[in-house]
Amino acid sequence: MFFHSMLSSPRFLIFVIFIVAFIIWLLVKKGEKECSDRYNSVDAVVPAYNEEVTIGKTVNDLLENKFIRRVIVVDDGSTDQTVRIIQQLQQIYANRISLISQLNTGKAGALNKGIHYVETEMVFLTDADIRIPNNDGLGYLIKAIENGADAVAGIPGSDLNNISFSGKVRASIKIFFATFRKCGGEIIGGHPFCVSGSVGMYRVDVLRKVMFPDRTCVEDLDLTWELIARGYKIAQSAKAIVYSQEAACFADDIKRWKRWISGYAVCMRIHKGLLLSRFGLTVILPNFLIGLFGAVFMVIPFIIDFKSAFIGLIIWLITLIFASSYSASKQGKKWWLIFYSPFSILIILLIFYCWIIWGIPSLVTGNEKKWTKVKRY
Repeated sequence: MFFHSMLSSPRFLIFVIFIVAFIIWLLVKKGEKECSDRYNSVDAVVPAYNEEVTIGKTVNDLLENKFIRRVIVVDDGSTDQTVRIIQQLQQIYANRISLISQLNTGKAGALNKGIHYVETEMVFLTDADIRIPNNDGLGYLIKAIENGADAVAGIPGSDLNNISFSGKVRASIKIFFATFRKCGGEIIGGHPFCVSGSVGMYRVDVLRKVMFPDRTCVEDLDLTWELIARGYKIAQSAKAIVYSQEAACFADDIKRWKRWISGYAVCMRIHKGLLLSRFGLTVILPNFLIGLFGAVFMVIPFIIDFKSAFIGLIIWLITLIFASSYSASKQGKKWWLIFYSPFSILIILLIFYCWIIWGIPSLVTGNEKKWTKVKRY
């Protein structure tokens, strides 16, 4: 009885479908064997607002990457030492860094400003807190553009340096769930769920026609769905992995999820025309339904049949350990992350309840939670 109810639950079925789709994606892509050799061919744009803690490392990583020609930093009205740090780097790297300063407009405005100064056919967009390895990762993004994509998404991992406990918990499963959701989405829905703001490659002519909208606090998701609605091709790479900072504390994690989920709900209103498309029915709505009913399906089984629910919880914990093993391997074989995976059930519950507390109201009213900057470490 227990296994029948578990196997027939919508949440479990959606999970299995995306896992199968991810496996199909791996077979279709054949491990992404082809990597572009167009070195020194891409400009990068980095929006920055009060990023003195991390901007130097991010720009250095980009300049050391063999695919990056030039880095364009858009200072969005910073009041800390961000500008001074970039000016110091300009003295070292000369013409390979461009600094554009403007009054604060928000991330979308900063990105649109930076794209205006790009001189290459393709542009790599990332955030100011990202560690970018000097490997072939960006080459797989370039190859996808060469093969006909208008934009291509990579995978966001976690910067493990000085990371908090809650950050370690999220890092333990982050790469696995980002990978199977995005790659699975490309197979099922024709496009990945989102081109993350931390790791995306675009054709410049496309971004000059369809600029980043500033109507939400999730401009990367909004742009991705806008491009899909207009018929552009979005692709996914599982080998282009970058490492972003996680929340410095659990309170900041709540702020992030509140913003992301509220923004997701508002994007569903904005792009309601996509909801009944293949992408909407197989990617947007399933992710929404998992969040909406996840909390209910987590709690009610314990009320109805505690023993069966407890067994189900153990099975999910084993699944999370497997997910953590995959994430740990992609995080440079940091196997100690596996020990944090059981705690990730709390992150999953947080996401579920954020949908109930903030997601549903935003979906109904069209109002989203304001962007609040989290602490860097």
